[in-house]
Amino acid sequence: MLAAAIGACPELVVWLLLTPAAVLLAIAVDYAAHRLPDVLTLPLAAAALAVRGVAAVFPGAEGSWTSALLGSLVLGAGYFVLFVLSRGLGFGD
Repeated sequence: MLAAAIGACPELVVWLLLTPAAVLLAIAVDYAAHRLPDVLTLPLAAAALAVRGVAAVFPGAEGSWTSALLGSLVLGAGYFVLFVLSRGLGFGD
Protein backbone atom coordinates (compact mmCIF):
# COMPACT_ATOMS: atom_id res chain seq x y z
CA MET A 1 0.00 0.00 0.00
CA LEU A 2 2.84 2.36 0.79
CA ALA A 3 4.47 1.75 -2.59
CA ALA A 4 1.15 2.53 -4.28
CA ALA A 5 0.84 5.74 -2.27
CA ILE A 6 4.33 7.18 -2.81
CA GLY A 7 5.54 5.20 -5.81
CA ALA A 8 8.59 3.03 -6.19
CA CYS A 9 11.52 5.11 -5.00
CA PRO A 10 14.60 4.57 -2.82
CA GLU A 11 12.91 6.35 0.09
CA LEU A 12 10.39 3.52 0.21
CA VAL A 13 13.11 1.23 1.57
CA VAL A 14 13.69 3.66 4.46
CA TRP A 15 10.01 3.58 5.41
CA LEU A 16 9.76 -0.19 5.05
CA LEU A 17 12.79 -0.74 7.29
CA LEU A 18 11.87 1.74 10.02
CA THR A 19 8.09 1.41 10.23
CA PRO A 20 8.01 -2.00 11.95
CA ALA A 21 10.40 -0.79 14.65
CA ALA A 22 8.41 2.42 15.17
CA VAL A 23 5.10 0.55 15.39
CA LEU A 24 6.60 -1.94 17.84
CA LEU A 25 7.92 0.92 19.99
CA ALA A 26 4.55 2.65 19.96
CA ILE A 27 2.52 -0.45 20.77
CA ALA A 28 4.77 -2.39 23.12
CA VAL A 29 6.87 0.22 24.90
CA ASP A 30 5.05 3.55 24.82
CA TYR A 31 1.64 2.07 25.56
CA ALA A 32 2.97 0.12 28.55
CA ALA A 33 5.43 2.63 30.03
CA HIS A 34 4.28 5.96 28.52
CA ARG A 35 7.95 6.61 27.83
CA LEU A 36 10.26 5.76 24.97
CA PRO A 37 13.78 5.17 26.32
CA ASP A 38 16.68 6.91 24.61
CA VAL A 39 18.50 3.60 24.36
CA LEU A 40 15.88 2.60 21.76
CA THR A 41 15.00 5.88 20.07
CA LEU A 42 18.45 7.38 19.52
CA PRO A 43 19.80 4.40 17.55
CA LEU A 44 16.57 4.35 15.54
CA ALA A 45 16.97 8.05 14.72
CA ALA A 46 20.61 7.50 13.71
CA ALA A 47 19.59 4.54 11.58
CA ALA A 48 16.91 6.65 9.88
CA LEU A 49 19.48 9.30 8.94
CA ALA A 50 22.00 6.70 7.76
CA VAL A 51 19.53 4.72 5.67
CA ARG A 52 18.11 7.93 4.21
CA GLY A 53 21.63 9.00 3.29
CA VAL A 54 22.22 5.70 1.49
CA ALA A 55 18.86 5.99 -0.29
CA ALA A 56 19.77 9.48 -1.52
CA VAL A 57 22.69 8.04 -3.50
CA PHE A 58 20.48 5.86 -5.69
CA PRO A 59 19.03 7.21 -8.92
CA GLY A 60 15.43 8.27 -8.67
CA ALA A 61 15.77 9.56 -5.11
CA GLU A 62 13.56 12.52 -4.44
CA GLY A 63 14.34 15.40 -2.15
CA SER A 64 17.67 16.36 -0.71
CA TRP A 65 19.45 14.51 2.07
CA THR A 66 21.08 17.72 3.26
CA SER A 67 17.76 19.53 3.53
CA ALA A 68 16.32 16.54 5.42
CA LEU A 69 19.23 16.69 7.86
CA LEU A 70 18.86 20.44 8.25
CA GLY A 71 15.13 20.03 8.84
CA SER A 72 15.85 17.43 11.52
CA LEU A 73 18.24 19.80 13.26
CA VAL A 74 15.79 22.70 13.12
CA LEU A 75 12.99 20.53 14.49
CA GLY A 76 15.25 19.25 17.29
CA ALA A 77 16.24 22.82 18.17
CA GLY A 78 12.58 23.84 18.27
CA TYR A 79 11.75 20.97 20.60
CA PHE A 80 14.73 21.87 22.80
CA VAL A 81 13.50 25.48 23.09
CA LEU A 82 10.04 24.17 23.95
CA PHE A 83 11.57 21.91 26.62
CA VAL A 84 13.54 24.76 28.18
CA LEU A 85 10.61 27.19 28.16
CA SER A 86 7.89 24.81 29.36
CA ARG A 87 9.72 23.19 32.32
CA GLY A 88 7.08 20.47 32.26
CA LEU A 89 7.07 19.13 28.76
CA GLY A 90 9.12 15.99 28.47
CA PHE A 91 12.33 16.27 26.50
CA GLY A 92 11.24 13.45 24.21
CA ASP A 93 7.92 15.12 23.40
